[in-house]
Amino acid sequence: MSSFSDCKLFTIKNPTGTMVGSGSIVLNNLVRISFTIIKGAQGIFASLPATKGNKPDENGKIPWYPQVKLLTEELYAEFQNIVKKEFAKVLGAGSVPKSKPAPPIGEEPQKDYDDGYPF
Repeated sequence: MSSFSDCKLFTIKNPTGTMVGSGSIVLNNLVRISFTIIKGAQGIFASLPATKGNKPDENGKIPWYPQVKLLTEELYAEFQNIVKKEFAKVLGAGSVPKSKPAPPIGEEPQKDYDDGYPF
């Protein structure tokens, strides 16, 4: 049984770098995760959110620290496979989805909610 649902992808018409799109996916009907689609040396993959560090590591490179990490290799592989399949569908359709991309996490519009309490 799949842990993921509601995968939405948005491609860039004329990419100038390695980023070819973005998207979001729902994990266990609980959390929507935004990601970037990158075209690397071994094909496309979904890059999960990360924050760039401030200090170089022992090799002199600035490290990136994950903000979202899928904790098992199986879950990560399932995530990558779903994104690759959906990306192939979008490219096969020959067009970019017409809807706007999902807002960044934390900036989703709030739904009005009335629980009957006056406060």
